[in-house]
Amino acid sequence: MLREIVRTMGVTKRQLVEGYKTHPTNTIQVLDIMGEKEDFSYVNNIMVQDIGSIHIDDLIKIYDDYNDFKYIIVDYVQNLKGDGADERNQFIDISKKLHNYAIRTGKSIIECAQIPKMTETEARTGKGIDFHKLRPMGSNQWEQDCDVLIKMAEDLEENQRYILINLYKNRLGGKKMITYKYIIDSRLNFVLQSRGV
Repeated sequence: MLREIVRTMGVTKRQLVEGYKTHPTNTIQVLDIMGEKEDFSYVNNIMVQDIGSIHIDDLIKIYDDYNDFKYIIVDYVQNLKGDGADERNQFIDISKKLHNYAIRTGKSIIECAQIPKMTETEARTGKGIDFHKLRPMGSNQWEQDCDVLIKMAEDLEENQRYILINLYKNRLGGKKMITYKYIIDSRLNFVLQSRGV
């Protein structure tokens, strides 16, 4: 999405970020003008906030202020702060509060977390990826709270880079523990190569 926006605006990613920092109102006005064009009307439905390591209670207040979004993507949940004496209990607090917010508002919350490199290395086998071993911090809590859980990994096969997406948990349907294999084309589209691998 960012790639499409900067291409359309004729600026670099860095210029867009600097624009938000130095002239947020002007930058938003340019995006609004883009949104008037039918081909780019989707930008009206997107808001990006770079808020770093914010407390989960403050983040939910922001969501309540902007309550017209149906989907909320929380990237890098490990950077959030929660209540609790240690990292594990803070993560439990974060997960529960996001889960409760989703139930209260009917919004879809998409939480993203990075898997530690050591865990990723352990999950790689001679036959590919063992998705049972591929676990981010706090994954036990996620498995309790979420409706759908997917795990993603990069795989290199005969000098071709693939993205593996494993449907690990699925309360919304009967299918789970299925892995989909994709390549990413030059326009960042996921192109399905096979399923059930």
